[in-house]
Amino acid sequence: MGRVLSEEKLQLARDFETGQYKVGEFCELHDIKKQNLYYWRRKLRELEEEDQNLFLPIKLDAAGSMPGLLMEIRMPNGIQISFSELVPVGYVNELLAKW
Repeated sequence: MGRVLSEEKLQLARDFETGQYKVGEFCELHDIKKQNLYYWRRKLRELEEEDQNLFLPIKLDAAGSMPGLLMEIRMPNGIQISFSELVPVGYVNELLAKW
């Protein structure tokens, strides 16, 4: 398991990403090493990617709007999965894990 970064280090990486400083200027201003900032930025990107993969938006339509359709999952990449009957949660998890 990798190291866990402090919120302070992650915040410095966020500040750099939203600021207008060059790497050298930012590091000098905060008295940190360039390689540390690069590492913190990489870890921040990894955390943000994990956050994006945790939740999917769910949209519920009015009952009866599509007769025979119990559930439809629309993935951000355009893939749609429709169910006309109840299916086990494990099966849905397997399908979602592939995308």
